[in-house]
Amino acid sequence: DLTPAVIVLDRTVTRVFPTGARLTLTHNIIRVQDKDAIDKFGEVQIPADADVLTLRTVKADGSTREPEELIEKETISVPDLEPGDYVEFEYVDPAAPPGAFPRGFLAERFFFRSYDAPLYRSEYVVATPPEMKLQVDRRGDNVAPMHTESAHGLAVYTFATRLQPQIFAEPSSAPFAEFLPSVRVAAGLSTLGWKDYLLDGQLLAARANRELAGVAASLTRGLGSDADKARAVDDWVRRHIKSGGGAIDEAATSILAREEGNRVTLEAALLAAAGVPARLWLAHPPKDAELDGELPDLEGFDEPLLVAGGLWIDPRYRHAATGFVSPPLRGGRAFALAPGPLLMTRVPTASTDDRQMDFDMSLHADGSADVSVHEELRGWPALEWREALEKLAPDRVGAEFEQHTLGFHFPGASLVALSWEGKDDDAGAFRVAYKFRAPQLARRVGRGLVLPAPFPAELGKRYIGVAARTTPLLVDYAPPTHVHARIAVPAGMVAALPPPVRAEAPFGRFVQAATAGAPSTLELDARFEMSDARLPASDYRSIVEFAQRVDRAEAKALELRPTK
Repeated sequence: DLTPAVIVLDRTVTRVFPTGARLTLTHNIIRVQDKDAIDKFGEVQIPADADVLTLRTVKADGSTREPEELIEKETISVPDLEPGDYVEFEYVDPAAPPGAFPRGFLAERFFFRSYDAPLYRSEYVVATPPEMKLQVDRRGDNVAPMHTESAHGLAVYTFATRLQPQIFAEPSSAPFAEFLPSVRVAAGLSTLGWKDYLLDGQLLAARANRELAGVAASLTRGLGSDADKARAVDDWVRRHIKSGGGAIDEAATSILAREEGNRVTLEAALLAAAGVPARLWLAHPPKDAELDGELPDLEGFDEPLLVAGGLWIDPRYRHAATGFVSPPLRGGRAFALAPGPLLMTRVPTASTDDRQMDFDMSLHADGSADVSVHEELRGWPALEWREALEKLAPDRVGAEFEQHTLGFHFPGASLVALSWEGKDDDAGAFRVAYKFRAPQLARRVGRGLVLPAPFPAELGKRYIGVAARTTPLLVDYAPPTHVHARIAVPAGMVAALPPPVRAEAPFGRFVQAATAGAPSTLELDARFEMSDARLPASDYRSIVEFAQRVDRAEAKALELRPTK
């Protein structure tokens, strides 16, 4: 079949010098075969420091077209490109030796399959001094074999494949670096060496000046326990320092002066000045690519956390309580920035997350309804509300809620009232109340009505898109949620109560039951939660069965029929 494009040549050559410095030559030739391919491949992205050797269109008749000038921008347009033409570009990109590993190096990962187009010829060549011991991380099935030879006083390693079909993404897939056929090479790397390098930078960053010492003293004055002091410092930093990310080796005094930067670095320095023992850990989010092999996965440990007074502190969010760790980091591996041997642990998984939703629905015979909702949120759901309110002007909250929340779950719904409390009580509950009118809360089926569950999970849309999988699937976290709804039934209608439904799996739990309440009133009770999980392709059937049971139950939570 004719594909929009074919990558005729995908070739990278990396020359490594004894210092660890590198020169990388990239050479690609792509045949474009329709307009979509022109849109995709007609703009070529060149690294900022690269020297362009070739960038041109090769026409079907063999003639060539080149840009009039290579202006400095993120991409360069390939001139006069038509279906049947070829895009060719070649550039050399220099890289300095890594500061953490003298006479070592870490090259970019090279992939032998592509989501963009089939690959006719792929070749990756690494040339190193012969005494340099290579570390190789190979991923996926049918990875290109390695051929080794000596040439011009260098050790040359070649990986090459031909005729690789295009790969297509599957829903909710794990990061492609885990499974896509690929190779990454390095030399001289170790997690211990990386830890020591970062620790050296931290020692300088944590130095205090008079202003920083004064802030630390005022925040902790009169407090007895290290935990209380850690809470005071954490609360102050979250309120006064804009989280701009940034490197962990930036001077804490600079962060304090600018009131912006890495909050973890500043908190560590303030606690040290207050005499509170604190240790910085670097965490690997569990849903990031798992690259456990000969090559240390240094880049995966990129989320700094602080431990002080027995509390794990994740200060990225303005409204997280001290000791709260966000769901994406729970259970992740972490190593300590501390002298001596490498210390590894797991980030705690304990959680206070909870969402209680109480509905009162007045259902009408045409399927419309007037709905009143009270929610009580703790942990992650509360934090999401507080963070959203922090970013929105007060007069925009109602419109945003109506458009993005009600509009998604209840199409056409109009917001009648919205209020909340507990915005600044980060350790307490957040409560929100709202009323809305839904033009079609229940759908008409003949003379009856079918009422779906409010705020359905719709797991099938998220996870079931293919008959079978070849790649791991990531299940997203959903906090424990309890929904209780009281439904006033329209006059002249009666409910056919479905049997209770229970679905359980290692990664989730769902329970739903409907009962008759007061006269002309029904009650629906449901509980749902899902944990972050990484399912191998062989376990795909488990999520399919779980999703189908949940979706079927939620799609027909109640059925109402006319009495006559």
